[in-house]
Amino acid sequence: MKNILEARTRFKALGTDEQAIVSQRHCEGTRTPTEWLRLIDRLIDFDRFAERTRRGVRGFFWITLVCAFVALIVGVNSGNSLVLAVAGLAALAAFAFLLPNWLWLRSVDVPDSLHHYAAPLIAILREDMKPEAGLTCVLDFSEGDAKAKEVRAVKVPKADLPSRTVSRTNFLYRNPWLTLEGPLVDGSRLRFEITDFHHVAKVTKRSRSGKIKRKSKVKLKRISRVTLRPGDGLSVTATPSPLIEIAARSDGSQSIRARKIEAFPSSIAAATPEPNLDHFIALTGLAMQGITRVAHP
Repeated sequence: MKNILEARTRFKALGTDEQAIVSQRHCEGTRTPTEWLRLIDRLIDFDRFAERTRRGVRGFFWITLVCAFVALIVGVNSGNSLVLAVAGLAALAAFAFLLPNWLWLRSVDVPDSLHHYAAPLIAILREDMKPEAGLTCVLDFSEGDAKAKEVRAVKVPKADLPSRTVSRTNFLYRNPWLTLEGPLVDGSRLRFEITDFHHVAKVTKRSRSGKIKRKSKVKLKRISRVTLRPGDGLSVTATPSPLIEIAARSDGSQSIRARKIEAFPSSIAAATPEPNLDHFIALTGLAMQGITRVAHP
């Protein structure tokens, strides 16, 4: 009980943006990289304490259940209804207190991608930015197949379905869950984005015995993109390729984009795999290779 109250106190002590990341799984704003890392460190400290508390509550569930069961057996065998009533009331009171708190502790679980991926990524960017420069972050760790992220839903015509398939609906969800943008030391501006596309097929089938079965198939396509806009005295010299795009801007300047597309099978896609930090490093290096300094006469 003490740890549960402490966890709630620590949550209230978090800032508005920190609470938004935990409870709404979303946050956006502009801070220096150091400020972002401090914010994430506070979240990691809270998450570690909440995780320990969550495990303790889960363990106490089982202890309470065993104690109530033992008391119930003793009460029945001894014919003592008072013992049975006390055991039932004790178990009910314990569950009434523990269940909502356990559910709350689950709801404030900090996404692993925040400290396994976002924090190292920001730390890398900090090395190429001025200390006072602002880094804009958009973090969205909500479910990738949330209704708000639905792009389209297509119901397959009955005539196109196999014999025992009752219905099939194909959904596409677009989830741009991470965006980082900020100025580099050389004056260039870098933007890094990760967008997941969830392809979900919800299928209803009828077995030979007449039973109805429903299942979902998930495929994931991930696009990681680095966009680099050269600073003063720099220009884009790269040529377009399967990995490189050259984009013209309204002011006549150019920017260079490097991207990587990954496809994950159903067995992996359902768990939404964490991104690879090496991909960001490789894409950024690829984009920087396409920029050179302009020689002044």
